[in-house]
Amino acid sequence: MKGAHGWPLAPSQRFPGELTLACPACGSLDVTLGTRYPVHGTGPLGRGRLGDPGATEYSSCAVCGQRSESRPA
Repeated sequence: MKGAHGWPLAPSQRFPGELTLACPACGSLDVTLGTRYPVHGTGPLGRGRLGDPGATEYSSCAVCGQRSESRPA
């Protein structure tokens, strides 16, 4: 089964019975999901908000540095 950005899902060590993302390169569960927003977002004072045009979502492994990005549909 695949999770965000095609990264595999693995059993969570913190929440028994739940799945979490694992790094496709090293298998680590130390994965961060985030969003980079364009220079000027649609929020107050130009801050980014979920769904802003031009935003990029990413997955990143803290152990080996593997990273993947995609633009939301």
